[in-house]
Amino acid sequence: MRIAIVGTLDTKGEEIRYLRELVQRRGHHPLVIDIGLLGPTLFPPDIPRQEVLRKAGVELKSLLEKGEEGEAAERMAEGLAILLRELQQEGKIDGVLAIGGGMGSAMVARGLQKLPVGFPKVLVSTKVAQAGAGAYVGTRDVVVIPSVADIQGLNRLTRKVLGNAVGAICGMVEAIAQGPEAGRPAITMSMLGTTT
Repeated sequence: MRIAIVGTLDTKGEEIRYLRELVQRRGHHPLVIDIGLLGPTLFPPDIPRQEVLRKAGVELKSLLEKGEEGEAAERMAEGLAILLRELQQEGKIDGVLAIGGGMGSAMVARGLQKLPVGFPKVLVSTKVAQAGAGAYVGTRDVVVIPSVADIQGLNRLTRKVLGNAVGAICGMVEAIAQGPEAGRPAITMSMLGTTT
């Protein structure tokens, strides 16, 4: 199974490399997507930030020349949403594991929210406790895992949280691969918002 790993390689490179290694150990194929805006990457991603931005119709160089970090983040989020949806629709990914601080979580949230319900998507975020999960989940089934500590290097705590996130996404894509019974009609019933 192919799992997209999304994050800012300029600030979370060490952690993303660790996620990539854990996904490989589980027998899956990682596809690293860089959404970093400024600094150099720790290792070459499978899909670089320039390619993500091109999906939004902009070039990284022109954004950096403007010096507008907010606009750059907005365009990166837009490009990522388009890219993830294309990869999912073309069957090139089976799940998405994203990692982010405040800005990174905000950028990946839009992309995760564009993926269909039932498609495996996990976000490890430093901002869940402050912002709540609603901003990142929207109306989709995004699994949000609080990082508990700031994501600034690997230590005993961050390795555990990131390991759990890899276990979650791998379990989700493996469960989807086994699939439910095909051809049976489905009925949806909801009492959401109704009190008795």
